[in-house]
Amino acid sequence: MMHLRFTMPDDYPPHLKHLAPSDADLDMVQEEATGKPVDKGTAQANVRALRARVDQLTGQHGRLLARQQQGEADLAGMVAELAEELARAHALLAGYESQLEQLN
Repeated sequence: MMHLRFTMPDDYPPHLKHLAPSDADLDMVQEEATGKPVDKGTAQANVRALRARVDQLTGQHGRLLARQQQGEADLAGMVAELAEELARAHALLAGYESQLEQLN
């Protein structure tokens, strides 16, 4: 039988508590390592733990989607700036090519 030792959230110093894994995080790691769902002892405790996990994962999913959308907005802005720079470069190139043709 595999025994896992996790650093528990209460073991973290106060200034790092925000980095501590949640109970749901620890359960997911244990499930991945053992291949079995974590049994909290009673159906009520299992439901409570899984509801907390669903809430945590739902929040993480929402934050990730928001970051993705922000990234797309940032990307769109970068593409627009690049298009402007490209247009300026094309205009400069056309001017230089015109000068070059006049010299020949």
